Amino acid sequence: MFDRIDAWFARLEDVMAFQAIRQGLILTIPVLLVGSFCLVFLNVPIEPYREFLDATPWLQGMLNTAYAATMGIFSLYVSVAVSLRYADSYADKHGSFFTQGAPFAALATYLMFVGFGGETFSQTVLSTRSLFIAIVCGLLSSMLYCRLVRFGKKKRLRGDSIDGVFNQAVAGLVPIATVIAVFAVAATALTRCFGADSVEELFFLGISALFLWRSPLVQAAFSICS
Repeated sequence: MFDRIDAWFARLEDVMAFQAIRQGLILTIPVLLVGSFCLVFLNVPIEPYREFLDATPWLQGMLNTAYAATMGIFSLYVSVAVSLRYADSYADKHGSFFTQGAPFAALATYLMFVGFGGETFSQTVLSTRSLFIAIVCGLLSSMLYCRLVRFGKKKRLRGDSIDGVFNQAVAGLVPIATVIAVFAVAATALTRCFGADSVEELFFLGISALFLWRSPLVQAAFSICS
């Protein structure tokens, strides 16, 4: 039995999507550590240290700024890291292409799914609250982008005198625009159908309702009514 479980996990390890998620999360460890240390330094429960921190507002402001720039937008880092790792793995398997376009597409799709720019948008969703949405957007957008680039027509745009990065960037224009358009349609359709401000809010409400349904009080009421 344990041999079967080990074999099953070994097959999962070979799946490119799971590798991208694992490697992407590993890439964000430095950001996670910096933000965690800032949070620790802001909340050390030692009275002399608290007095010192209150007497040095510049230090407290520096720690708050560093925390906001790391853990405060941690899901952004995860979305970009997962998409980049998937694009790199896809390029290693199918040949090189403009892999840097995948993080651009992932960043745009993630921001659309959390309702960035809307009237009710709150920056708190960019932290670990929308981590699952960040992983899904980073993975699905990069998967679509890589396949569009691979199966798209490859033609030479300029001569050798022009930097090759320019050619790659222009070649990635249509795939990036297509990915953004597809996710924009999906986000608009989901929010319009269910009356939510964003896909992240819809997901959050769905999970909250699921836990509420599983609560003993709700189950007891349901059993009495039935």
